Amino acid sequence: MDEPGDRSANELDAFLGTSARAPWRRWLLWLTIAGGTVVFALLAMRFASGGQAGSYISEPLEIGDVPVGLDVTGTLEASATSAAGTAQAGVVGEVRAAKGDRVVQGQLLARLDTRPFLEALAGRRRALTDRRETLARAQDVERGREARLQLFQQVRRRSGGTAPSEREMAQAREELARASETVKAVAASVVTAQADVAAASAALAATEVRAPMGGVVVQTSAAAGRRLGTEAAGALLFVIAAPYSQLDLSARIDGKAAARLPAGASVRVTVADVPGQVFAGRLIGVGGGRAAVRVASSGRFLRPGMAATAHFDLGLRRNVLFVPNAALEFAQASDARLGTAGGSAVYVLDSDGAPRRVGITAAASDGKRTEVVDGALTPGTRVILGLR
Repeated sequence: MDEPGDRSANELDAFLGTSARAPWRRWLLWLTIAGGTVVFALLAMRFASGGQAGSYISEPLEIGDVPVGLDVTGTLEASATSAAGTAQAGVVGEVRAAKGDRVVQGQLLARLDTRPFLEALAGRRRALTDRRETLARAQDVERGREARLQLFQQVRRRSGGTAPSEREMAQAREELARASETVKAVAASVVTAQADVAAASAALAATEVRAPMGGVVVQTSAAAGRRLGTEAAGALLFVIAAPYSQLDLSARIDGKAAARLPAGASVRVTVADVPGQVFAGRLIGVGGGRAAVRVASSGRFLRPGMAATAHFDLGLRRNVLFVPNAALEFAQASDARLGTAGGSAVYVLDSDGAPRRVGITAAASDGKRTEVVDGALTPGTRVILGLR
C-alpha cells in the first residue's frame, strides 16, 4: 500500500508527465516554486517598505504645453448605398455584374429571360392593330350613315316634306346613332389596347436591372435561372456602395468628448490593415453617441469593414502641470499588485526615498504626457516611472 506522501508524489508525477523513477525532478520543481515565491515576496516587501531612491526610475514634474488630442476607433462603412432590383416576375436570364465589380450609373447588371415578355408585347401589338382596323371600318360606316341622312334631309326639303317619309327619316337617324355608338365603343377598345401595349413595353423594360448609381457591387443575390415573383415588394438583386474614394468611419464617443469636437474638423485616420498610411478625414457629424468621419482614399487601400482610428488634434494646453504616462501606468500596475483601489494616481519619492501614492485628476493627454488638474503635486516633484 502506498503512503500518502507517495500518492501525492505519484499524482504530481502524473500531472507533470514525469516518471516515478526520477525523484530529482520533483525536488527541482519544488525548489523552483519556492525560489519564485521568495523573489516575489522580496520585491513586494521592497516596494511596500520603501526601499531606496536608487531602486526606482523617476522624473521631476514640469510645467509646459501639452498637445491635446482625441482618438476614436470604429469601422469603415460605405458613404452611401443603393439597392437595385426588379418588381417584375420572371426568371433571371443573364447576370453581368458580380460582387466587387465597379459599375457606372445606368450600367446593365442583369436581365430576366425576355422571351415571354417579347411574345406578350407582340400579342398586344397585334390586338391594337386589330382594334384600329375595326375602328376604321366603324368610322367608314358612320360616315356612310351620316351622308345618307344628309341626303334624305336635302330631298325632303326639296319635296316640301313629302319624301322621304317620316318613318324613313327616323330610321336613317337611328342607323347613324348606332354607328356613332359603335365608333365610340371601338375607339375605347383602341385606348385599352394602347394601354396594354404600354404595359407590355414597361414589363419588357423592367426585365433589365440597371445600376442606380456608380460605385462598387458589395452584395448580390442574382443568379441565372433564379425565379422571381414571390417577393411582395420586388426582388433586390444588388447592393451598390458609393465609390471607395470616400468612406465613412462611425465610432462611439462619449458626450464630454463629443462637445470638444468642432464641426468640420480635419482628422487624421489610420487603418490597422494598412500600416504606415495616414488618410485625411473630416468630421461630418456627431450625435447619438457616435462620431461620423468622412475619409478620403484613392480607393486602392480602404474597404468597408476595416477597423480604423480617427485622431483629432484639439490644440495646445499651455503652461500646465503634466506627468509622464509611464508614471500613471506604473501606479496602475502597483495598485493592482498591492490591492489599492481609488482612481488615478502616481507614486512620488519622499525625501527619505520611500514611494508614496498621490491621487490625481487627469485631463488631456498627447499619448505620452497627461495634464494634471487636481492633486497634491508641484513642479519638481519626482514621480516614479518604474523599477530599475
